Amino acid sequence: MRVICALLLTLLALPGAEPVFERGNLVAWCIVPFDAKKRGPEERAAMLARLGLRRFVYDYRAEHVPQWDAELAALKKQGIKLEGWWFPTTLNDEAKAALALFRRHDVHPQLWVMGQGGPVAVKDAADQRARVAAEVARLKPICEAGAAQGCPVALYNHGGWFGRPENLLAVVEALRAEGVRNVGIVYNLHHAHDVVERFDKFLPKLLPYLFCLNLNGMDADGEAAGRKIKPLGTGHLDLALLRQIRASGYRGPIGLLNHTDADAEGRLQDNLDGLAWLVAQLDAPVAPPAPSYRTWKEPAARRRLAGAHAVPSLSPEFGSALAGGLLLPGKPEYHAWPITVECRARLDGKADYNVLIACNHKAELGHWEFKTDRGTGAFGLYIPGRGGEFPTGRVMTDGRWHDYAATIGVERVRVWIDGELVLDRPLPPETNRPAAKTEQLAFGRLVDGSIGCDGVIDEVRLSRGETAPVRSAGPRSRGETTLGLWSFEEPFTAAPVAADFRPAKPPLYPEETRLWKAFVNRDRIYDFYAKQARAFGGREPRPALLPEYPGLDGGLYGHQGNQNDQVTWRDRRWEQADKGSLFSGVFRGEGLTVPKAVCVREGDRSACFDPVSLTFPLEWRGGFVQLGEMRHGFNDGGRLLGQVVQRRPPAEPAKDAVYHGFYRHGSQTVFSYTQGGRDFLATAWSGPQPASQLAPLTKGGPAQWPTWIETVGTVGAGRPFATDTIAVPFANPYGALMFLSGLDFLPDGTAAVATMTGEVWLVRGLDAELRQVRWKRFATGLHQPLGVKVIGGRIHVLGRDQVTRLHDLNGDDEADFYECVTNGYATSQGGHDYVIGLEADAQGRFYTSSGNQGMLRLAGAKGVEVLATGLRNPNGTGFSPDDHFFTSSLQEGNWTPASAIVQVELGKDEGAHFGYGGPKAGQAPKPPLLYLPRGEDNSSAGQVFLSDGAWPALRGAGNLVHLSFGAGSALMVTRQQVGGQWQGAAQRIASDFLSGSQQGRFNPKDGHLYVTGIAGWQTYTTDDGCLQRLRHVGGAPVLVAHEVRDNGVWLRFDAALDARAVGGLGAHFAQAWNYRYAAAYGSPEFSVAHPGVVGHDVLEVRSAHVLGDGREVFIEIPQLTVAHQVHLNLRLVADRTTDVFLTAHALAEPFKDFPGYVPIPKVAHAHAAASVGAATALRPVRWETEVCGNPPQEITLEAATGLQFAQKELRVKAGRGVALTVVNPDSMPHNWVLTRPNALEAVTLLSAKMAAEPDAYSRHYVPETADILCHTRLIDAGKRTTVYFNAPKEPGRYPYLCTFPGHAQIMRGVLIVE
Repeated sequence: MRVICALLLTLLALPGAEPVFERGNLVAWCIVPFDAKKRGPEERAAMLARLGLRRFVYDYRAEHVPQWDAELAALKKQGIKLEGWWFPTTLNDEAKAALALFRRHDVHPQLWVMGQGGPVAVKDAADQRARVAAEVARLKPICEAGAAQGCPVALYNHGGWFGRPENLLAVVEALRAEGVRNVGIVYNLHHAHDVVERFDKFLPKLLPYLFCLNLNGMDADGEAAGRKIKPLGTGHLDLALLRQIRASGYRGPIGLLNHTDADAEGRLQDNLDGLAWLVAQLDAPVAPPAPSYRTWKEPAARRRLAGAHAVPSLSPEFGSALAGGLLLPGKPEYHAWPITVECRARLDGKADYNVLIACNHKAELGHWEFKTDRGTGAFGLYIPGRGGEFPTGRVMTDGRWHDYAATIGVERVRVWIDGELVLDRPLPPETNRPAAKTEQLAFGRLVDGSIGCDGVIDEVRLSRGETAPVRSAGPRSRGETTLGLWSFEEPFTAAPVAADFRPAKPPLYPEETRLWKAFVNRDRIYDFYAKQARAFGGREPRPALLPEYPGLDGGLYGHQGNQNDQVTWRDRRWEQADKGSLFSGVFRGEGLTVPKAVCVREGDRSACFDPVSLTFPLEWRGGFVQLGEMRHGFNDGGRLLGQVVQRRPPAEPAKDAVYHGFYRHGSQTVFSYTQGGRDFLATAWSGPQPASQLAPLTKGGPAQWPTWIETVGTVGAGRPFATDTIAVPFANPYGALMFLSGLDFLPDGTAAVATMTGEVWLVRGLDAELRQVRWKRFATGLHQPLGVKVIGGRIHVLGRDQVTRLHDLNGDDEADFYECVTNGYATSQGGHDYVIGLEADAQGRFYTSSGNQGMLRLAGAKGVEVLATGLRNPNGTGFSPDDHFFTSSLQEGNWTPASAIVQVELGKDEGAHFGYGGPKAGQAPKPPLLYLPRGEDNSSAGQVFLSDGAWPALRGAGNLVHLSFGAGSALMVTRQQVGGQWQGAAQRIASDFLSGSQQGRFNPKDGHLYVTGIAGWQTYTTDDGCLQRLRHVGGAPVLVAHEVRDNGVWLRFDAALDARAVGGLGAHFAQAWNYRYAAAYGSPEFSVAHPGVVGHDVLEVRSAHVLGDGREVFIEIPQLTVAHQVHLNLRLVADRTTDVFLTAHALAEPFKDFPGYVPIPKVAHAHAAASVGAATALRPVRWETEVCGNPPQEITLEAATGLQFAQKELRVKAGRGVALTVVNPDSMPHNWVLTRPNALEAVTLLSAKMAAEPDAYSRHYVPETADILCHTRLIDAGKRTTVYFNAPKEPGRYPYLCTFPGHAQIMRGVLIVE
């Protein structure tokens, strides 16, 4: 039966099983004026026939009108249906000619008609009604003419007010209200970039009227980033959008377009190939090979130029000049119009462009450049955000010195050459463009290094304001308005330029990770650091600098890569699932918030129990609990669904009371507590009763989930570790979602596995073959459990509210009593403060890590000791077998420069602060055990210590396994102590987990490591959850010990090394970099030798020696220095290399026990210690002190959980003063930013790009753009602020949002100005 089911699932996943995407349902579009080959009617129809496309929509320009009859004849000859026609916007002569054409040929195409509704912003309700009425009046004659000859009319979204889905619907419904029945909508994704994040919301509303849906390769910020038109399969939202289309039930035509200057046949074929590739992945986690596109190439990394050097200037009086390219830090003032730019230059060649001066990257806000054109040598300015090219026509590549000046103003641009005004033109306002990640100014090159200058540059001066140049025979000097003056006198300092490096995306060892072809990994650059070693290892001379890791998915999509909240992690399945009779979580209803709520349901009745006050504050009927959809529903609590029957006022915490937990008996839930020395049992509808009254319900009720579900696992075959996959019952009788979180083992080897949605499952049959694995539901209704610990044969589960001991009272493999063991730690009302990882010591005390309290030790019913603070979103724990070390993880973000493992040495480190939230008492934070680079682990999870019964051959001196949630991998971690400071090293040992690897436990029965995985946010994995087994089988060296020495690194492995491979020329590679501890979101990878310069230092590996029993190696690196991150790429065996990442807080004594040792002096280097207070000062916010119109309208806005504002709309009168108080009761920082009506997506994009900027925190994470009208400061958790501003004078809808990293796409609202 399982085989038959699997076959059916496979068939369902085939493209042919998706009728809406079948070839016969596809429509070719935008291929008449858009075609490099300029085909005529016969050629075009023949092309469509070759491609198997039988439906076509005709668009045209004036030159195509004479070909109309020929076009329809050619289509008829090839048997191709004329599906639609790009129709005029009014019933003019051209429209009437088209209708006559249709009558002659007896065809009845859809008439695709654009709108004329004006800009998006609407003044008020009257303006909206007037626009709808105007469009109805314009379109009704077209509809009536179309109806007379059987032609439907499809309204076409093409930007502006008319293009918004809600306005299309309003017009269609208004037309239908007037009796028009042949009107509908054709929806184009390539015109929907600004609303694509809510596509799943408005698609169901469009469905009744949707005549055609045109696809396109879609990125969340595609249009703003210059990626508006792309073939299917190249957009990072494509697969999610196809899944949404399929789920919606839409079965109408699907359009494929060219709309570019490419060959129409090539682009259509690219779309067909991309569509087939996507459809193959609709139900399968692993993609077939990606198509090779004919008409699309991802932008290539650009060639970098050599650095700068000094040469003589035009005369001795001017000293030195610049030859080559020089890149320096920039400032926003360098593109704050108006500015004046002056320089002298001698240009020698015109074979290529010459760039004299450039501000910021071409695609970024404020880019401008002085340049001459390729082939002509003509001088001009290029200002892409303000009109583009401003040529002077003057050829300047004559080998002579010339004086150049330009003013770039608010309204005009002017250029002088040798004192003569040669250009004076108006300037448009600046368009929305991404803010610069780092402000930069380049001389003799573009900022990205792709174009240089064949010449010499001197005397560059930038000034504030517009100043006509005054020619001078001598050097320039500074004035009151001077922003910068560069005369390039020797010596001048040029930052080293990172070597050109453009790695391929696929992994170096693809057999080790089955998911590398999965859609989620389509942009991922695997093994970035190892590929640097391959590219530059052994190269002489060594590059001065290597580029940093570019960011997730090549750095193309901002901090989160190609995943996002609005599409990738938006998931309503938990909300739609049956929650049974019990739900625990943060609960809200009728103005009440109960952080540790237990909600119960019997029939139509529901109630909420508060274990703190021991009361039932709410009862209701007609529903149960409603959940959010952000991040699968994990980022929000429950909300009351139904009609309130009774609301009791908030109660104080119960005194002289102990909460024991609750019993379950069928659908009944009985709460147990002691108060005033008396034992009580209570149900929601009986109230508290003496224990004897409800005792029959406390013995264990009938089994609710008696079925054992059988699955078949897969045994892996890798070396030195094999990864086995235990099939998870995603299809189960209860519709339960299997987001697996914590696990542990009962004495008989049964696994107890928790899920994020509140369940615990028993798993048996975990033998060598995994042929008959059995799963059974054991408990439900827990509060986001993220830890399991078995003590004395009893299952203990960590929730956000308490540690629960589960009792099976009647032996039916179901929990009957959910005992509260301890609940003294805080349960945040916020949606992002998880409590994760459950450990225990020999004294029975628990250990866990809390997002809002830190690393905790729990003792007794209420006892909480905070062992360490400063952890940003900890995502796992570890605990050593000797009860001496407690570990957790940090997630890169504010005050957390990179993901890391942190360690508390019990009895020594209590009270440690690891940095999140800023320095304490002006002291640097405690360093982590090990930093982990973003390209290796972008989101750290839990740790598992080895022991005598858990991989004893690899145990070393307290080694542990670390899990990466983001990479879906595991790393072996060794530890070293130098002068009381612990530091670690890591080697990846597995990278084949199907979900974000979260927690691991060794099974005492077989000695193997079992790992649970979970989806939630950014991870390069595919499944909701996974349970996998990692077996050490040998066959390749595994790291078991390391020592960082003053002159290199000593390492020990568990297997003999290949001495010939180790000693080979160029066999090893080393590089190092630092991070910056600051308030910014994460940190770039900074050179150690050149502080403040982004990039990696290449370290010389002088020698390598196999030592001792053949399992030890010393890698001699004389210039090894203290560094946050050192990367070693080692050839230990002949057929592959091994990567080791380590943190060097301190260097031990030099290692001398190898042949040829000689002491080699160190070159001076920068120290890697955290810079306390870097970028900590918050800029003042002028709206906090400005006076607005009196009396101001006072408004309060609150942040809510789930990354939302509690009020989605605020209303103010035009021009009136406003005093806005923003309250943040959430557990994370927020801000409030008000934008111009059409600027929401542009500001969102700017906020994503600025997340890692060093001064982003000090700027409150608010981008610098004229599109922002007002903003608050960054508001910490539990704080509030008030800003004062005058409402815009123009009525309309003004969006507001939170621009804190990761929030802008979903935390939004609108200020309605009336």
